Amino acid sequence: MSTTMLHSPTQRRPHPDIPAMPSHWNFEFKGAPQLLRFILQSAFQLLCVISLGHADLQRAWIACTTDDKTWTEQKDRLWDRISTITIIGGLLLGATAAFATTVPPMADILNYTERGPYMCIFCSFGLTFGSLIVGSAILFVMPKCTADWFRTTLMGSRSNICCTLVLIAYPFICMGVSTIIGAFGLLVAAWISQDRLVKFGVAWILILPASLILVFAWTQRPLRKGFTSHDGSSRHI
Repeated sequence: MSTTMLHSPTQRRPHPDIPAMPSHWNFEFKGAPQLLRFILQSAFQLLCVISLGHADLQRAWIACTTDDKTWTEQKDRLWDRISTITIIGGLLLGATAAFATTVPPMADILNYTERGPYMCIFCSFGLTFGSLIVGSAILFVMPKCTADWFRTTLMGSRSNICCTLVLIAYPFICMGVSTIIGAFGLLVAAWISQDRLVKFGVAWILILPASLILVFAWTQRPLRKGFTSHDGSSRHI
């Protein structure tokens, strides 16, 4: 890959010593229709948030073009995130395996071996298992990933960027989908139960944590508030 492609100026540089981010890192889709461009850019931003924790690749570009310390810090943060999700995945895998291989102690109250709930639990088990495989593979190769390799190879083209971000985001996406499907399976098992307390109790137990997603989304709203800095000038954030 030529040096011109890697360092083509496309936007204002965040620091004089840092080269401008390449055009294929921006994913602007200028030639696409407006609706399609909005969908593609929103999907790309969501993929960046899930995989790297940011809505664009600017910070990733800064990390891989500055000193080794900055690159190591960013890589350690990503390592911690993937390591955490794999630990949670191991716990979830054990829980779903227990449901899939044991007989309900009180089938008249909660029978999760019915076809619908059991298929959900089994699907949750498969997704969690796949998430652990991909997450463990990423953790295995990550220590050997240098900033130059990340910049010129893993992120060397738009297709490489998409594939790299999908690989990083895969454990998080699968774990989220697995949790939702497993919870839905238990909810169905409770709903077909003859015990009214179980039927409505489990529904509320699952609805309450799910409602926290809306609370989290509310806290992430971009707000602009004025504040006075130490030099007395008024600024906005």
